[in-house]
Amino acid sequence: MEEFACPCCGENKISPELVEKLEEVRVMYYRRPLVVSSGYRCDKHEAEVGGTGANHPKGLAGDLVAPGNRKIIGQNLLDLIMGLVEQGVTRIVLYRDERHIHVDINQNLPQGIFIK
Repeated sequence: MEEFACPCCGENKISPELVEKLEEVRVMYYRRPLVVSSGYRCDKHEAEVGGTGANHPKGLAGDLVAPGNRKIIGQNLLDLIMGLVEQGVTRIVLYRDERHIHVDINQNLPQGIFIK
């Protein structure tokens, strides 16, 4: 849970459901460490990073990176996506930098795998 705290104020309203799903992915499917680069964001921090306010301030999202900020590609990416989907995380945003992935459980937004 502490990985998801807002970096500017320490507040943490992350969804326990999201944490449980990601921990299951980390342990059972991906079998490699994942680093939470962003989890819950207070409104102030969300504004500072230019977020939309749709997920992180509601505690419904996390941004993940591999240790050492390595690229997540090939079989590693496939394993991660499969684990996320099997755990019910059906909203995934892959970034073209191949270094981080946004995941959320906001059922009010379009579901699927998106590329930015």
